[in-house]
Amino acid sequence: MPSENNFSDGFHDARWHRSRTALSAAILELAAEKPLSKITAFEVAERAGVNRSTFYKHAKSPGGLLRATLREDLDKIRELTMSDTLHSPPGVVIRTASHNVLVHVVGHRSVYGPALGGSDEVGLQQLLSGYIESTFRAIFESGHVQLPYSENERALGSSFAARFIAQGTVGVIAAWMEESDELDIDAFLDRFASVLPDWFPLP
Repeated sequence: MPSENNFSDGFHDARWHRSRTALSAAILELAAEKPLSKITAFEVAERAGVNRSTFYKHAKSPGGLLRATLREDLDKIRELTMSDTLHSPPGVVIRTASHNVLVHVVGHRSVYGPALGGSDEVGLQQLLSGYIESTFRAIFESGHVQLPYSENERALGSSFAARFIAQGTVGVIAAWMEESDELDIDAFLDRFASVLPDWFPLP
């Protein structure tokens, strides 16, 4: 299956990176201003200060570029989180991972808000849920959290638990963003912790 991004042979070329950075900034700005269905590749390229052919070296569509841009940011967040909490107790790992993804979502509230509120034109709910699921599956499989499953059920149990937490997290983030003008991340995590199962250590 072909990638939604059409990377050029000059992946490591400084010019490629400059245009990618400019395009990523442009799509985030435009997606915060209006619905993605009204954004064209030409408009993104113009905002980024590149030509349309350069746009198509990086993505097939504005939606593809937006997903890739957000995914790259999330991947960097996960790498930093895992590095910073390598020897930390379970509660710190969970709290840090949760806090960091919320900082990302709040930082792009105008992009995620419509998608989590129901107008999801490019699959941002799926993107966010998939990221959270894979992050917590890695945490569970690392042994940081003692899941309520026997040894022979642990692999399947970590998949069940990660998906359960991911879907629930996206749901409560959506409710939080709809109901709150001031998005207090620590207050949200405290409230979320009160509805989570006892085996999930979110202090």
